[in-house]
Amino acid sequence: QIVPPNLMSSCAMRVGLSLVLSLVAALATDECRDATDCAFSALQRRAKRGTADVNRAPPSVPPTLPTEKPDVLPPLPSLLQTEAEGNSSFRYCQDTCWLDYGFKKGDCKCDIHRGWYMWICWKRNGKRIKTEYGHQFNCHGLSKAPKAPPAPAPPPPPKMYSSEMNPMYKVRNKQLVKNSTAPLMTFHLFRVQSDTNYSCCANADLTTAGAAMFYLHNEIVWHANSRSGTNFADPKTRIVRYKVMTKATQPLFDLGMNFGVMNEFDITECTGPFECENFKRFGYTVGCENWVEGSAANFPHQKWNTLNKYPEAAWFSLPGPCPMAKLGQKSKGCLETQPGGKCPGEMEPNGQGDCTYNTQYAGEIKIDKLVGISDYQNFVASGGREYDPLTDQGVHLNFWDGRFDSVLNEWRTRKLMQLFDDTYPSERTIDAPECDFNKWKFYQGTPHHP
Repeated sequence: QIVPPNLMSSCAMRVGLSLVLSLVAALATDECRDATDCAFSALQRRAKRGTADVNRAPPSVPPTLPTEKPDVLPPLPSLLQTEAEGNSSFRYCQDTCWLDYGFKKGDCKCDIHRGWYMWICWKRNGKRIKTEYGHQFNCHGLSKAPKAPPAPAPPPPPKMYSSEMNPMYKVRNKQLVKNSTAPLMTFHLFRVQSDTNYSCCANADLTTAGAAMFYLHNEIVWHANSRSGTNFADPKTRIVRYKVMTKATQPLFDLGMNFGVMNEFDITECTGPFECENFKRFGYTVGCENWVEGSAANFPHQKWNTLNKYPEAAWFSLPGPCPMAKLGQKSKGCLETQPGGKCPGEMEPNGQGDCTYNTQYAGEIKIDKLVGISDYQNFVASGGREYDPLTDQGVHLNFWDGRFDSVLNEWRTRKLMQLFDDTYPSERTIDAPECDFNKWKFYQGTPHHP
């Protein structure tokens, strides 16, 4: 029997409507804007589920994660796979919802777990964690990254103590702004100088009589035609004597020392050792060294041990204002905060970090008088030479003959001291005390190894 076309169309419409209504009823729990939207979404999901079921693991089989190489996982399924390879607007998972839970790119992938697509995260910020699972669209089920503990509060700044004499001089060790119990020591030291007068002796070195003679013998008198040294033009003409008073700071004296390390000064700038860090620990103490092999005070110039054959040769350093800056570059602020160890005026040292020594001029003699030259220019013009290191003797002069002869070196040293005593009978030379600096105790507990 032939069915009329209009009846056939009506039947088809009823069948189609019944199918749509049944799909709507089956998906009544889905959220839809209206019946048509629900029907369309249901068709999409069912079609997609049909294509995905071919490759989907059974619901009871958990996802396979790598065990031997946890950071190497199978490639992610494309998030742009579409219904029957046709609907480009459909996605398996919301792309970046895991960002809200503190995960980074590469920590998670969209994959099947127990029959459903979801986010599977096995790392957090690239580090392996216990696997977590989250809803495919909103990532519900993933955990938030634990909050980092608050940073500890910075420690309070160390308490600083100010000097009464120099309020801008501040130290961490309270003992450095108190008088010390160390003994006051008084003695004479020497300095080889030119005719130029300059302030002495802050940020400079002084020596014993033997060390002054060593300096002349090894640095000055061997130059032909002049007593100019290797690194300066003004010829040396005199030996100046200074009365020195010293008193160690309490931290230094507690280590059993009256003298610290001998600091090196280059035109009033402290250049070592170890960046002159000792000023912070012990204040601006007077330093010393000898050139006796194996001695605890044999630092920092022990490389010259074999050259020295003069008796009781020792060097002393006297740190002054702003010792870390070059001459002419010492700012007002630096002078106030780094006053050095010279006490003001004629004040006797008290052993505080900024009052460890004082000096007084105590006479001088000419080098010509010491060695027996009446007129140096005529002496040179007549072919004379004080000392030739190649022959180990002089020309027309024998005062400096025998540079490595200990007996002759002691004779030269005693002659220098006797000349001072004869010239200044009211102030005879007071020998310097033994240098009691101990490099091992001084640097114990520091990263420095003298």
